[in-house]
Amino acid sequence: ILIAVSPDADEKVEVEGRAKAVKVLQELKGGGDFAELAKRYSDDPNKGKGGDLGFFSKGQMVKQFEDAAFALKEGELSEPVRTPFGYHIIKVEKIEDERTKALSEVREDIVKILKEGDAKNIAKTELEGIKKGADLKSADFNAVVKGKQHFTASGGSFKKDDREHLVLSKSAFALKKGEVSEILEDGGKFYILRNKEKKDAFIPKFEEIKGEVEKAYRDEEAKKIVDLEAGRILEDFKKGKEFNKVADELKAMKGTTGYVTRNTMASSIGRDENLVQTVFNTKKGDYNKVKVNDNYFLVYIKDRAGIDEKKFQEEEKNFTNKILMEKQNYAYQQWLENTKKTAEEKGRIKITKGFV
Repeated sequence: ILIAVSPDADEKVEVEGRAKAVKVLQELKGGGDFAELAKRYSDDPNKGKGGDLGFFSKGQMVKQFEDAAFALKEGELSEPVRTPFGYHIIKVEKIEDERTKALSEVREDIVKILKEGDAKNIAKTELEGIKKGADLKSADFNAVVKGKQHFTASGGSFKKDDREHLVLSKSAFALKKGEVSEILEDGGKFYILRNKEKKDAFIPKFEEIKGEVEKAYRDEEAKKIVDLEAGRILEDFKKGKEFNKVADELKAMKGTTGYVTRNTMASSIGRDENLVQTVFNTKKGDYNKVKVNDNYFLVYIKDRAGIDEKKFQEEEKNFTNKILMEKQNYAYQQWLENTKKTAEEKGRIKITKGFV
């Protein structure tokens, strides 16, 4: 589970990040499910898999993470581990003894690597031919050569700066008429693009985009209707209509959170900053509405609790001291690594890694 905090974060952000990590760790120690808490709190791309990183060996992770992970036994949880990415909470599910895998276990991986290598070599050969004047469609690919109709920067085959196909989209829109791209890899496949024609921006005829316009209009009108309905229901609540009764009539999702803080607040929709701000800006006993993506949520603040000032001051002091020590240690490690690197480059020292 990763609570993201940048390496150059200020003290306030650092303290908040570690506090959140400690809170998650407490939930885990109290019996919380690691996978569920990872989906709820983690900022790591693997959160959708419940934070599962699979098996990994030494040398694959950053040093701080690796040292902490390999010091744990099966089933153990780490304390919050600071790396350049933020604070991690690690749980070791299983440890495999070091061994050489049988050929049968790695056969598929080897075949995949060889196929990708062959595909790239074929693409290189064909690209050279194309650059020398060969027709793209006459290239001896073991694949289908597809010709695309015109597409715009906001739609079509892929959008400009499309995150899903970023390499292809950037190359496609950068090519001039008649130019051929270098070999591009996307999703484990290799592509060669040619800009057959490029049109200047123009306003299309209404008949050509009628369907898109109608859909956009319907979507916009639907959003307005939902917004008005959410406002109407909110007024009903303020006039005394019972919250749960209305939710049941609408067959809407409902739930009670219990006491939450800005850092621990989450819901079945995940953490949303707009939702958090609305909740904490609403007074006790008041209703409010908030839009999250294309959905509306109606909230009622049943109670608000103040902080334990004495406990807060004690915790703040402890956290500040811990963060200061970690920052000092991190700065020292960075200085040491840079000093060693500079000394090696200038020939002042030579490190024999086998004896380090």
